[in-house]
Amino acid sequence: MIENAPFSDLILPLRRPEYAPSPETFLTSIAWSLFELPKISDRESVLYRKKEKESSKLGEKHRYTYVELLERKDEFKAALSASGVKVDGAGGRIDSDFIEALLNGLSGTTSVSSSYVSAVPVVPGTALLQTVRGMKGKEKDTKFAGMLEDLFVMGSDKKHGESSFAEMWLASLDSRLNSYPLLGAIDEALDSVFGPRTRRAPSQNERQPWALFDNLPDLRARSPFAWFHEAWLNLNSPEWVAALPPRVWTDWAAALCRTAFGMSYLWEAAWFNRIAALIIDETSGVEDIKQLSVGNLLQWFPETATKELRDSSRQIGRPIRRGGELREVIQDFIQSNGGDAVDVFEGLEKAKSDSKLKQRLVDIRQKPKAGRAYKDTVEAVSYSLQTRSGVGANADFYGVLRSQGTKGEWEVSPGTEWLACIVSLTAEKPGIGLNLGLTMSQLSRIGITVNTPQVTALLERAGLARGSDDADLGLFVQTAFDVRNS
Repeated sequence: MIENAPFSDLILPLRRPEYAPSPETFLTSIAWSLFELPKISDRESVLYRKKEKESSKLGEKHRYTYVELLERKDEFKAALSASGVKVDGAGGRIDSDFIEALLNGLSGTTSVSSSYVSAVPVVPGTALLQTVRGMKGKEKDTKFAGMLEDLFVMGSDKKHGESSFAEMWLASLDSRLNSYPLLGAIDEALDSVFGPRTRRAPSQNERQPWALFDNLPDLRARSPFAWFHEAWLNLNSPEWVAALPPRVWTDWAAALCRTAFGMSYLWEAAWFNRIAALIIDETSGVEDIKQLSVGNLLQWFPETATKELRDSSRQIGRPIRRGGELREVIQDFIQSNGGDAVDVFEGLEKAKSDSKLKQRLVDIRQKPKAGRAYKDTVEAVSYSLQTRSGVGANADFYGVLRSQGTKGEWEVSPGTEWLACIVSLTAEKPGIGLNLGLTMSQLSRIGITVNTPQVTALLERAGLARGSDDADLGLFVQTAFDVRNS
């Protein structure tokens, strides 16, 4: 039943996305949405550190907090000592080698094409060692935290009295600072050098769930929005915060953000394709929107498939360009035909009776704009899902897309770490028994189609299942970091 849903509610309440240059970008944006610092501004171009082989000329337009901390190592050492840090030998004094090792240990991921290495946002202080503006290399400060809050709220069924998406992240970090004294000391020391940080005033523009999802709960439940909402609640539960090592918890948080970001905007594009099909189809009625299904978004082919078939560009670029163009045309029609004043059924009736609109939608579905049309959205989805550097100390293990070895060619091929994260956070806490059917269902909600033997093999490789060639969907799957197995 669809009640009180205006025609305009066919348009998802999402901001236009931009690409995130590194997985840490999302968590850094969350931190800057919560805090301000007197000695670092989010309006500055600030990075953590350059790659070792990059020219020093690159530093002319950026601040590098890694370099600044080395230059101010006496101040940093004093702050660490004041926070209770002691080292073995030398009477417990902190020396320069310790400082350098500590700062190197805070290095996160990098990619082949980037000139910098991110800081791991394992505590608020390290998340604030870089700015989104610096990471993107643009004057505009993209509000990734707000975009993620939108996705999180859209997945809510309003049955939970949860805090905001960002506040959950901060509460989890704060609780971990008490469990890991060294992390607490690092956070205090960084705040002493660059702070003291202060909380920003909460936003007064509270995001509301998408009303159409409230009317179509099954559609929401099968979407990446609902998956993200539930997985984020689970990740931030006291049980998962306590069970996961800090670096792993941080990696999993970034993995959820980047997967949700990419797959949700793919879902949006597919949604407009389905709405266009409903309008065009002479045999369907407006009531059919109640049974509308978006379907799967990415096909995860086996390695035995041809390289051309495994190439993910046809699953991302064309659908997004088509969805973007359909979105603009449908939105223009809605605004010209009542918008909020017309309910969704009356609006769809008008659309289905407009021959010019229907022909325009047919043309777009058959031949959407090519080239660089909707480039920002294509890049936003692609970058969030792509695996960055796959080797070395700054390797990325949580991408959905893997390079085929040729520049610009990618395939859907998540790694074991990604699958362990996704499968485990199906459970509210570690140690809850799962099965292969539930795992396949979670992948489907995200929007990924894959055959059962592929997933079974990867689960076995991750040590989360023991199966056989004829294993059915009842195959037992355990969560990672199951305390019963420790």
